Order: sequence, then structure tokens, then C-alpha cells
Amino acid sequence: MAYELNPLSMLKATQLVLTDKRQKTDALFIHGSPVNSEELDDRILAFGASMLNRGEVNALVINGLPDGACTPRLAYPGGDTWGRKLAMLGIAEVHKIPPSLHTGAESANLIALAKNEGWKSVTIASLPHHILRC
Repeated sequence: MAYELNPLSMLKATQLVLTDKRQKTDALFIHGSPVNSEELDDRILAFGASMLNRGEVNALVINGLPDGACTPRLAYPGGDTWGRKLAMLGIAEVHKIPPSLHTGAESANLIALAKNEGWKSVTIASLPHHILRC
């Protein structure tokens, strides 16, 4: 059975997202994208940097996969690349979870980091096409 997208439901969901008042959280995990797009990467990293600079989060977290660890099918360029891009945006400290090749491992490693750091709340940022896997 195919799922049909209801435009009214999508409009309501979009309205909820756009009008939501985010609470300050201890950290923001910026989820890597399965789509190879430097523009999308730059936009989500800028979003994370702006949240940190506005005081909406206390820390930024990314996946610690080394550059080149992902195949072209898995488009995340790597924690070193994203760390450099965040540094160019003025972010001096970035937390990295241990290298994680899939969202299940990312979740487990993020929870472990949050417990280790004493964080009580974490926000996850992802791109729309990947949000259901977060």
C-alpha cells in the first residue's frame, strides 16, 4: 500500500515547526546528510553556529567519522571537514561523537556523550529528507 502525501497535513506540520518556540538545550547535534551537497552542509552548519552564538545551545556536536570514511553513497564528508567549516564560522570548540556509520550508532554515541557531559537536553538538527531517521 503506497502512502499518499496529504498537502494539508504537510502544511500543518510545517506551521508547527516554524512557530515552535525552542527551549534552550545543553547541546545541538548536527546530523550528517545522506545527500552529497556542500551547499546543504554549509547551511546546516551555519544554522548550528548561529544557534550557539545566540545562546540557544551550549555546545555543538558532530559525528567523528574521519574524512573519507564514508563512501560516495554515504555523503557525510567527515568530522574533520565539518570541524574546519565550523572553525571558519568562528566556532572554537566542537564535540565529536565516536565514529558512527549509521543513525543507530550515532544515537547510542550521542546518548553516551550526553551522559558523560551531564547534559539533560539535546536538540538534533537534520535536513528535511533525513529527519525521519533522526
